[in-house]
This record gives sequence, C-alpha cells and structure tokens, in this order.
Amino acid sequence: MNFDSRRRYFKNFPKLTGADREDALLIFDAKLARSASPLIRQFRRRIAVRAGEGLKSFAQAEKVLGQMLKKTADARRSRLRIFVLGGGSVGDFGGFCASVLRRGTPVVQIPSTWLAAVDSAHGGKTALNLAGAKNQVGTYWPAEEVWLIEKLLRAQPAALALDARGEVYKSALIAGGALFKMVGRATTPWPVLKPIIDTKMKVVRADPREQKGLRHTLNLGHTVGHVLESARGLSHGRAVLYGLAFAVEWRRHEMLMAGHFRLPRWLDEVRDWPGWPTAEELRRELRGVRDWTKRLDTDKKSLGGGRLRFIFPLEPGRIDVQTRRLADLVAEIERQAE
Repeated sequence: MNFDSRRRYFKNFPKLTGADREDALLIFDAKLARSASPLIRQFRRRIAVRAGEGLKSFAQAEKVLGQMLKKTADARRSRLRIFVLGGGSVGDFGGFCASVLRRGTPVVQIPSTWLAAVDSAHGGKTALNLAGAKNQVGTYWPAEEVWLIEKLLRAQPAALALDARGEVYKSALIAGGALFKMVGRATTPWPVLKPIIDTKMKVVRADPREQKGLRHTLNLGHTVGHVLESARGLSHGRAVLYGLAFAVEWRRHEMLMAGHFRLPRWLDEVRDWPGWPTAEELRRELRGVRDWTKRLDTDKKSLGGGRLRFIFPLEPGRIDVQTRRLADLVAEIERQAE
C-alpha cells in the first residue's frame, strides 16, 4: 500500500479528463454546491452530504454506500475512482466509504478547508465515530491523489485559516529549521503548504501504520487538544493550537524546575506567532473542563494503569514521545489553569 499520495497543485478548478469524466463518483459537501460548482458539475455521478461529525456514523455510511453502489452500477470497475470534496469530516467519511466499497476503490481527496489541506487529507487515515467517541472505527486507505486547489482554499473565511494554524504550527515545531522561521510570517497556509505536507509525509513514510512509534509525534498538541475539542466545542485546529501552547508551557516549566534559567529563544518566539493563545486564553479553556482525569484516561493515547503517552517539543526539530503519569499531567493542567 503506497501511503505517499501524488499531490497535484492547481490555481483554479481543474478539468476532468479521460475515464474520470465517465466513471468517477464525487462525494461532496453540500455547502460547496455553489462555490465549487465549476468542478462539481463535471461529475456525472455525485452524492451530496452534510459535513460535520454527525456524518461519520455507521447509519450514514450504510446510506451513502447504498447510493454509491447504485450510482456506479454501470461504471467500468477498473477505471472507477471516488473523489471526495470537503473538509476533514467529509474526507474521513468519504475515504472510509471508498475503502470498503467493493473491498476497496481508489480515492482522490480534494480538501476544501485549510485544516484538511494541511493535515487530514494526507496519510491515509479514514474514520467513523462510535458511541460518542471520535474516530474509533476506521481504515488505512491512502488517496491515490490529493488535489490542492488554491482558488477553493483561498475562498474560505479568514477564521478558517486561523483554525488551521494549530496543525501548521505543529508541523513547524516538528520540522524546525526554515519552516519554523517561515510560519510566523505566512498570512495564509498556501505559501508553506508544500513543506507542511512534506513534514507530515516524512513521518508517515517512516511509520505508516503507527507500529514503530514514530507517527506518534504527529499527535503533538493533541492530548490536551482532543479534550478541549470535545468538552469545549472548539474546532479541531483551534483545540490543537491550545494543546500546543499547553505542551510548550509545560516544557518551559520543566526546564525552569531543572535549573535552566536561560531559556532558549524559541519558547518566546512561538508566542509572537499570529493566533498563538495568550496565557489567559489558555487558562480560560483549561478551567472550562471539569473531568480531566476521566477524559484523558479514555483517550486513545492512554496506556492504562494511570499512564499515558505525551508528546513533548524539546526544541524545534526535536520531538520526544514520553510515557507520563496521568496524575502528573492533570497536576500540570491545574497549575496552568490557576
């Protein structure tokens, strides 16, 4: 299975060619019917869905898979591809449906949000939610291609570009070097899109199925972030941004406690990045969650026995996956929430 999807960059909406004009099926976010109509209208076979976490259910999957079977009944199987146009929830859902349709049908991801463009469209993970918990069921089904359309992405409201900054800044901390210096100056993710994706895919290629522990580094900011996302109703990108701020502050505190009173400059530089949470903003979100221990103990990064996996930024370009006591993490949350 090739996890390194071919990436295609377009300034405007591309024209379908060859078999895709006749045989491809498009699953798309209904909210894009007007803004992406030059692309959507080119597909003879298409299914509109409503984006959001409610889409990622078995009931919706059964419904849409039935529609997919009907709409592709006369398509040439050897040339059939499923195109998925939308943000993260539509990409997760459409990718899952493609992965199980006739035991696997090639998929092309077309992310419509910055967050999906920098993160979820790449790496091959698909997902459904189960029993109120996010992404508990899924497959590895890498896209054959990922189409990145500048006109589509730049049409988003400015707030959605801010939502993507959590994943953008995460990649900058993982990569270090030039990308770390660039992200603070980028007004949108487009100028840094290629190195951001390259950073993720370098990790994915080394550990595609999370069997070596290397891919855990991509969860930087996600331990606290996932709790804030579910408990506080934050968008995924915004929640990850708070999770990053928490992890960086914990790193700062541990260095001080170890006697490092001349702290490295990067710990202050990240505070100047556009949208980086202030201490008061982070404090407010942390205080808004009452059951941290319970929520963290059920997180997929929990190792049982009161321990969990936490991802630390030691410095830009050096990320450490550590096993920590759950009680220590909760104590640090309480300290930062004071």
